[in-house]
Amino acid sequence: MDFYLPKVKGGISVLALHDDQAHGTLKTEKLSLGYAQQLSLFDGKLKLIPSLQLSYFEKNLDTRKLNFGSYINPRRGFAWSPYTIPNTKKQNIDFSAGLLSNYKNFYLGTAIFHINQPDEGLLGVSKLPYRLLIHSSYNLHVSEKTVFNLFARFEKQQNFEGLSLNMKALLFKHLILGAGCTSDNLANFNFGYRNNFFVVSLGYDMSKFRLLDNYTGSWEFMASFNLRNKEQRKTLTDFEKW
Repeated sequence: MDFYLPKVKGGISVLALHDDQAHGTLKTEKLSLGYAQQLSLFDGKLKLIPSLQLSYFEKNLDTRKLNFGSYINPRRGFAWSPYTIPNTKKQNIDFSAGLLSNYKNFYLGTAIFHINQPDEGLLGVSKLPYRLLIHSSYNLHVSEKTVFNLFARFEKQQNFEGLSLNMKALLFKHLILGAGCTSDNLANFNFGYRNNFFVVSLGYDMSKFRLLDNYTGSWEFMASFNLRNKEQRKTLTDFEKW
């Protein structure tokens, strides 16, 4: 959930996450609070939006559901000794920050997650590596009914890197077509419909599975609703402002 505060020209976001793995074996709770300040330069032509996010997370492990053959003593049955017993709970604070710039129809943003590299290990120290994200986007308004969008995204965490390129088009003010690819052999296609009140789209991601030398994919359906006032709903804005 996020909302804009007109008096301070800033926004506040609240994010709550609940993750349950293996039927309660490992549960993760996370609560995040973010703030973004909007700054306008050169008579509003250039906008800068720095942001900060503070998160608190807690992991709970039910060791009663962990059973490994190497931990079974042939005489005494199941036993952790001489192995290390993992902690059943881990808590920590996580910091993230970002900066978004917007000049006319061009957007450039960067964000760094897990700046403090919090320890999330249940079996000894295990620091969460920081993650760097850089993205850019450009909207070309061809006419009152046609908009093209080019998007690029680069992501890096420890020794892993990823680059994705996408292109979208709004045709006849209602028809959405898009396609893209990533550096790890993933291609995606999507099409949809947009009007003044809602957007619906259907997408397909296709990836080559290297172990079997064939292709696999997944479908994705998305729906969103426009709650802006009547005049803003009719305006053909950039893709980012939908």
